[in-house]
Amino acid sequence: MVRFAAMLILGATVIYPVEAGPAKVGDFSIAANPICGRGQSVSTGCDAIRGRAIVDASDPRWSVIGRLNYSNSRIRMHCTGTLIARDLVLTAAHCLFDKVSRRWLNAGQVHFLAGYQRGEAVAKATAVSYEVDKMHDTGSKSYVHDPRHDWALVRLDTPIGDRAGTIAPFPLSPMGAGLAPPSTAVIVGYPGVRPHVQSMAENCRIDWKYRTSGMIELDCPVMGGDSGGPVLAGYNGGYRIIAVNSSATTSDGRLTTAATLLEGRFPAE
Repeated sequence: MVRFAAMLILGATVIYPVEAGPAKVGDFSIAANPICGRGQSVSTGCDAIRGRAIVDASDPRWSVIGRLNYSNSRIRMHCTGTLIARDLVLTAAHCLFDKVSRRWLNAGQVHFLAGYQRGEAVAKATAVSYEVDKMHDTGSKSYVHDPRHDWALVRLDTPIGDRAGTIAPFPLSPMGAGLAPPSTAVIVGYPGVRPHVQSMAENCRIDWKYRTSGMIELDCPVMGGDSGGPVLAGYNGGYRIIAVNSSATTSDGRLTTAATLLEGRFPAE
């Protein structure tokens, strides 16, 4: 029998089967609108999000991570992003789709605040362009969420990585290249319940059962605002990014995380 979990995409819920094996596009369908703190099924996960450690976003280890902001006369929203090059931010593709107007955002309306904390930032820049996975049609008024392909690269008008720093993807690819996949990770973001501080959860256990489909699951919960944030693994005394936070899943009364694996998508340093 297939078990199902509810998947939260910035407030939307998607039904997702959690049996092992390759994930399929048909496994995802939009359902309802849960909010963190409503209902017993997610209360424990919400407490875990509120209980995360707040980090000093001005610290060079964390200033590479920041808030990706967008607003117009109808909505204000934010996600999390990470500088992977001096003028390039890695985030989630769904962060660039306005679900109210049903259109992809104009790049010039997107702003990145590296090392954002309580109204201050280490560096700021505006997007000039962005690239998403080829499965997405940015000329369309529809968006199909799929954690296997939920990544985006945002090009900035200023190389703020020179000031805020950069962090590289983890060199996992190709499989069997001699690097064992990590068993735990760190997630960092700006969740909706604490949107003005950068917070982190450590020792998140990784489930690799969907690796061949391009995604992983973690036992640390996330929520809207965390989307696009990095999943970090230890490497040579520091951190590298292995995945991008995409969605929160609910299963057996717990909030967990589905993340888009970067393996094979970008060259590693």
